[in-house]
Amino acid sequence: GFIDDDLKKINRKIYGKTVKGASSDLARIADEEEIEEVLIAISRLSEEDLQRIEALCEESGLPYRRMGKIL
Repeated sequence: GFIDDDLKKINRKIYGKTVKGASSDLARIADEEEIEEVLIAISRLSEEDLQRIEALCEESGLPYRRMGKIL
């Protein structure tokens, strides 16, 4: 599934996968969905937002990696 901070996308499907919540929901989603890794796939992401998402992953104990444009 996906997470997206655009609240209009939550619970919608993108390429057959559900938007599970916003980045602030990452810890909850990780617990509920047994997430093993976070792939950061945002084409236009400020350094500040990237650091915020990385910190959320680290706080949740999730490995992460930044992907190029995939969608």
